[in-house]
Amino acid sequence: MTPDPKLLAYLEQLAATHRFTLEQLAANREGRIHPEQLARHRRSGMRWIVTLVVFAVLVGAAGVIGAVEIYGFPPPSDRVDRNGFFALAGGGLLLAVGFVVGAVVVALKIRRMTGQSAGVVAGPVQKIDVSGPGGNTYSYVVSNRRFEFIPHDGWVLVTQGMRYRAYFMGNRLLSIEPA
Repeated sequence: MTPDPKLLAYLEQLAATHRFTLEQLAANREGRIHPEQLARHRRSGMRWIVTLVVFAVLVGAAGVIGAVEIYGFPPPSDRVDRNGFFALAGGGLLLAVGFVVGAVVVALKIRRMTGQSAGVVAGPVQKIDVSGPGGNTYSYVVSNRRFEFIPHDGWVLVTQGMRYRAYFMGNRLLSIEPA
């Protein structure tokens, strides 16, 4: 049976606006995650890891260097100044450790992606538009599963209340099609 040309055209538009291909959609229908989708999500995760590690180095260095610049080294003998020195240096290092922990969590999530299969939910789509100081963010809710950071042009293309099948990995939307 030949697919309806209108449906095929709509699927191609959905694919273009949601950053997937029809080949990736076919893999998702089979419960698989296409290698390109996995690679894209790994690259995204690696960018987060690099960003978090850079922030860790900057915040840790800023705390220690700031403490040395303000109070001198070795720490002053005055109790109040010594406490200020350790609070500033320790606070910077503590924040740095927090960023490193965040990077490790992201790395573990990336590692866990390898063995996953594509999940699927189907149901009416609820579209959500949230306005904020940095602009609007767009998301979908399908069968009580929320997908965030949807591209605006894709969000506009999906019909509110219409039934769709959404394929996902973790909390990331892989592909979407009419149900």
